[in-house]
Amino acid sequence: MATSLKVPAARANTAVVLGQSATALFAIRELGRAGFVVYGEPGDGGPAAGSRYLSHVAGEVAQTEDQRLHYLLDRLPLEGPHKAVLIPCSDQDVDFVSRNALRLADKYMMQPALQDGMAVRLMDKESLYALCRDHGILVPGCWTLERHELEGLLDQLSFPCLIKPSLIHEVKQAMAGRKLWTVSSPEAYRELVGRLPDGNTRWIVQEIIPGPESEIWLYCGYFDATGRPHQQLTARKLRQYPPGFGSASLVRTESNEILLQLCAEFFAAVGYRGIATAEFKRDPRDGKLRIIEVNPRPSLWFGVSSAAGKRIVLAACMDSLGQPLPEDVAVPDGVYWRYFMKDIYSRVFYALNPGFILPPPQGLKDLPVQTSTGAVYASDDRWPMWGELTGLLRKLFVRLFRRVAG
Repeated sequence: MATSLKVPAARANTAVVLGQSATALFAIRELGRAGFVVYGEPGDGGPAAGSRYLSHVAGEVAQTEDQRLHYLLDRLPLEGPHKAVLIPCSDQDVDFVSRNALRLADKYMMQPALQDGMAVRLMDKESLYALCRDHGILVPGCWTLERHELEGLLDQLSFPCLIKPSLIHEVKQAMAGRKLWTVSSPEAYRELVGRLPDGNTRWIVQEIIPGPESEIWLYCGYFDATGRPHQQLTARKLRQYPPGFGSASLVRTESNEILLQLCAEFFAAVGYRGIATAEFKRDPRDGKLRIIEVNPRPSLWFGVSSAAGKRIVLAACMDSLGQPLPEDVAVPDGVYWRYFMKDIYSRVFYALNPGFILPPPQGLKDLPVQTSTGAVYASDDRWPMWGELTGLLRKLFVRLFRRVAG
């Protein structure tokens, strides 16, 4: 949904959004529609690369961290005398910015959580769950272990359960698009442990909270330097891709005062300052919310926040530049966001797999619709949709070629 909101013209308002994913596309559009000059990095042709709101993506793709720093610090032609705001849009980007915060600070404004280590601390599931326990946030039963320790955990487990890396970006290439694995028996557990990818990460073994994925609740907001929350929103993740344990494919705004209070108090208590996203699931065994993960950055489904009138990334940028934050508006229930292609797959998957490890989403036909938006298509920015379609065709061709070659 486009907006006519404009930032003050007295200063140059410039941002650099890292990545070319659909998440980055959301951030680029929100800032571009508000009058920011938005730059990006050279990339692999993701959907964000074609956005009309992106001003610059020239140059070769960086193959190393030093090349990436060289591009951001020396080659990127930023406008005006003022620092640009740097917005990472993936876990890998957050890790990169946090590790190089001192060097980047000469040229960029960044959220405090990217500079004080809190963003990385919340991305690591082991430290996140420890913080949650310290502050009374319920967590799933879980263990974080070195790879060689996983076999010894077998006698303590109940099945089914899941296994995932503590820092997914450390082994992302080896996981071939997966976020985790599920195992339904001791034999399957042993087999999986034997083929886990190598990487500089520990491994999380976690109980699977029962119930449909439509019981997953989402929170997002921005916390300023005083710990005050702005632009807060709660929603439900109705479906996800891959089904059961993936990223959102269908999201609906829905008010949840308990979740708002829970997250506002938690992020303020741990001293978090920046864009915050949290995911919880309601446990049918006791009716209570248990945290799944936290993202210290925009998430894929943030488009629902813009469609509902929230401006989370814009608030972070304007606050970094010392400018007034956008007006905070009430959010109606029933604003939908959908990642169309992926959601079709998940919907068909549930229809064809009634015995899946988790039940299909419940009661979706009874939920009213206020308005809706998509992850990639926008009437004022249509080219990214073509980039998305060509990217999907390219992936399909590569997979077919591998099957034939194999």
